[in-house]
Amino acid sequence: LEATPSAPSEPVDGVASAPVPLGIEAEIEEVLLHRVRPGVQADGGDVQLLRWEPLAGEVVLRLQGACRGCPQSAVTLQETILKALQHFVPQVRSVRSEEEPHDLGAAAENPSADLSWVHEGAPDPDGIKALTAAGTPFFSTFAGMKVEGPKLRRVQFLSRLELAGRTPEHIFVSCPECKAKRTIEDPQDLMRRDKGNITGNAAVVICPSCCVLITP
Repeated sequence: LEATPSAPSEPVDGVASAPVPLGIEAEIEEVLLHRVRPGVQADGGDVQLLRWEPLAGEVVLRLQGACRGCPQSAVTLQETILKALQHFVPQVRSVRSEEEPHDLGAAAENPSADLSWVHEGAPDPDGIKALTAAGTPFFSTFAGMKVEGPKLRRVQFLSRLELAGRTPEHIFVSCPECKAKRTIEDPQDLMRRDKGNITGNAAVVICPSCCVLITP
């Protein structure tokens, strides 16, 4: 099976538009547009087709928005997206995602740009206890649920992220040790005093033993 070339596009006012995909790639785009993206967008995410690799039968996607770093993204890829693609495009054998490189320059210029954070947590059980005693709330990455009691006592490793006035909509956290990838949505909302956060900072638990402390 060979890749089907894209159809040449007619120039408009002397400027050529993007090529229109043909064949299997076009079928994949159609399935993503009508069968996948509406449900993903309803949850605050999106899916972009990067390329179709015909020799491997593999679709390479980019997960965006809330999907990026979401702990359920692997399930979404294999249980939702792959099944939908294979149903309508039987040539598809597998699907995987590639992350978008983080643009440090854009983050520096735009205070609202999404951030990537590599969690290199240091053992700090005493610091975590002190934060708890001071009233710092600990949240999970699942719908802002609070982590308390026995689950909180298991958290032993801490990294510290200072926003320094930035207001990102998403923070994409990755842990090189446990390979966890998490998305923290709207971190400003976690630190709002009118919602009962008296400390102005918040900690987010990314795995059973690690958390990220976020300060304004």
